[in-house]
Amino acid sequence: MTLLNQETLAAIGRSETLGPITVLRQEIRKYAIATGQTFQPFLDGDEAPPMYFMALAWKLDELSDLAEDGLPHDYLIPDFPLEKRMGGGMRVELNRPIVHGDTLCAERTLVEIYEKQGRAGPLIFHVTRMDIKDATGDVIIRSYDERIIR
Repeated sequence: MTLLNQETLAAIGRSETLGPITVLRQEIRKYAIATGQTFQPFLDGDEAPPMYFMALAWKLDELSDLAEDGLPHDYLIPDFPLEKRMGGGMRVELNRPIVHGDTLCAERTLVEIYEKQGRAGPLIFHVTRMDIKDATGDVIIRSYDERIIR
């Protein structure tokens, strides 16, 4: 018995664009301090730590708008018949660091949905790709984020 129908699978290819966002020294410094970075260019705000790009996609939601698990609703992802979400892994390709003064745009795309049978029952997996481009249109960071729903 499959949990995925054609309507759900039709969401593959759906995307959203975020930005443009101008990277500010003060924002890099805040992120570096909050995440315990010790590399001086990070603390000076000249260069962003490698995972800084994740903050570009964070949405600011009111607490009342969050799901029961405390996560914001991701409108890129269709509703699934299972509810418990967890991380399934991430792969990141860093072509160059983000630096102070960069103007960036991010495009998130739902690239895959599939299901498997686990020991405790069915699992649904979905994968999003995020391409972060600089002002010239070059992809400076590409990430693949896999999530599991059970």
